[in-house]
Amino acid sequence: MKIVILVLFSLLVQIGHSQLTVIESFGANPGNLNAYVYIPRTIDSLKNVSLVVALHGCSQTASEIAEETGWNKLAEKHGFIVLYPEQKVANNVSRCFNWFSKNDIKFNGESESIKNMIDFVVSKYPINKDAIFSYGLSAGGALSTSLLAQYPTLFKAGAVLAGGPHGVATNFSQAYKVMQGKKDAFETPEELARLITSLHSAEQNYPKLIVLFGTADQVVDPKNSKELIMQWLGLHPNQILKENKTSIGTENVSRIAYVNAQSDEFIIEYQIPNLGHYLPVDPGSGETQGGQIGQFAKAYGFFSTYYIAKDFELIK
Repeated sequence: MKIVILVLFSLLVQIGHSQLTVIESFGANPGNLNAYVYIPRTIDSLKNVSLVVALHGCSQTASEIAEETGWNKLAEKHGFIVLYPEQKVANNVSRCFNWFSKNDIKFNGESESIKNMIDFVVSKYPINKDAIFSYGLSAGGALSTSLLAQYPTLFKAGAVLAGGPHGVATNFSQAYKVMQGKKDAFETPEELARLITSLHSAEQNYPKLIVLFGTADQVVDPKNSKELIMQWLGLHPNQILKENKTSIGTENVSRIAYVNAQSDEFIIEYQIPNLGHYLPVDPGSGETQGGQIGQFAKAYGFFSTYYIAKDFELIK
C-alpha cells in the first residue's frame, strides 16, 4: 500500500496556488510538454465525467489560461475535468505551441504528447469517452484545430479562438504570413478539407467546431477563422441546410450556426465586434459571467468560456 501511494504521489503533484495538479508522467512525451489537470472536489461522486483539453496562447502558462478563462470554476460547478497541456521555452522561446511544424501536427510531436495526456487522464478518472472536448486560444487554437483533424473520433467538439485551419503552414515563415493574412488564400472548402482528409486512409466523421474571433484582431487576421470555417464545410459536403444568426448581449456578438438536415449544429461561429487579439471575459458573479482580466484577456461583456461550455453541452 505504501508503495502504491508513493507511485501515485509521483504522478500527480498538487500546485496549490493555481489549483492545478501536475502530471509528472503520462507516458511517451515526444513533444516535451508539461501537463496539468483540474479535478473538481466532487470527483468521487461523479460518473461519466466530461473532459476539456485547454491549450494556452503564446507567452501564457497553464496556470494563466486556467485563471483567465474561468474553466476551473465552471468545472467545479458543473462537474467536469480540465486538462492543461503546457509548452516549454525549450521548444518555443515564446511558449507558442508549434502548430506550424509538420513534426508536431501529424500524429507526432506535441499532438502525440497531448493524445497521451488524454489517454492517461481517461485511465485514471471516470471519463466519458464520448464527451472529450478541445479548446485553444491563438497558437493553442491552431493546435486545437490540428488535434481535431488528427483524432476526429477522440473529440465530440472543439473550440478555436483566434486560430486557423489545419495544415496551411509547415514552417515559421509560412506561419507568419498566415497570421498576417498575407498567404495566398485557398480557393475552395474542398481544397482546405484535403489537408485533413489526406491524414486518414478512410472516411471520418468530424467533430462539431466552434470558432470565435475578434473582428479587430491585428495579430491573427480574422481571415484565418473564416478559412477554418471553410475547411470544416469542406469536411461536411452538402450538409449545410441553413444558417441561424442571433445576437448575444449588449456587445452585439453574432452567433452563426450552420445547421444540417438533421437540425444539428455542426459549426458555430462567434463574431466579436471591435475585439483585438484577446480572450473576451466578463468578470462578475452572474450566471453568464466569469473569467479574469489578464495580459491576453479583456473585459468585454461576453464570457466566451461560458458560451463555449454551453455549446459543448457541459452546462445543462
